[in-house]
Amino acid sequence: FFAMDQASAESRIVAYLAEAGQYRRILELGASHHVYTALQLFPDLFGDKYMSKPIDDIFGDYKDINANVRANKLAYATAKMVNHASNYGVGGRELAINMLEKSKGSIAVSAKDATMFRRVYDATYPEIVVWRERTKRQVKDTRILRNLFDYPRVFNQHFTEPYLKEALSFIPQSTVGTLNNLVHTELQEHIGSNRLKWNILLNTHDSLMIEIPKEDIDMARFAMTQLYHSHKFTSPADGTT
Repeated sequence: FFAMDQASAESRIVAYLAEAGQYRRILELGASHHVYTALQLFPDLFGDKYMSKPIDDIFGDYKDINANVRANKLAYATAKMVNHASNYGVGGRELAINMLEKSKGSIAVSAKDATMFRRVYDATYPEIVVWRERTKRQVKDTRILRNLFDYPRVFNQHFTEPYLKEALSFIPQSTVGTLNNLVHTELQEHIGSNRLKWNILLNTHDSLMIEIPKEDIDMARFAMTQLYHSHKFTSPADGTT
């Protein structure tokens, strides 16, 4: 079996939907949002010298920082959950419940602490706050959003907070899913045209799993990488590809 996924795909899309800032710069350097966010959330664990420091200023020490943060599995997992939820406007009590459920009870924080986490997140990545507000205005004004493949979704319900959060997640999540479906189709065409003994077993939103002869793994890795990378997007915020 061989599987390939779109690593950090939703985060990458959010980074380019928003204006260039700290969030995007972390990706450009090959660093981790989860590590950087953990530094901001837990100065008592990792030292306040990293608080509010741009990623470029601490990147020289990043190898050691990365190892140190990842070694603290609870702090790293908490930061990861805060990242994913905060992008789509989740905070406070809802964030606390979200973290409790997704960690299967291993991460239990108060609503007060969850509110603080969200406040720190928004201060760390103000460009994400701007993107959230811009997207909310757009969907309220037009009732339509398009993913990066230009596929539309019409939002015709009354705009409650949960519905707005659903709208925020639409472009990143549907772009990832559409890309996976296109690569799925293209890979099947590649298999057929080359008469390969490969079987696509699983499409899980952002990854594909195939059954192949062991000797074909390198060939499959190359083919799937080429297919995923053949699809390019342009940032609607600043035109960056």
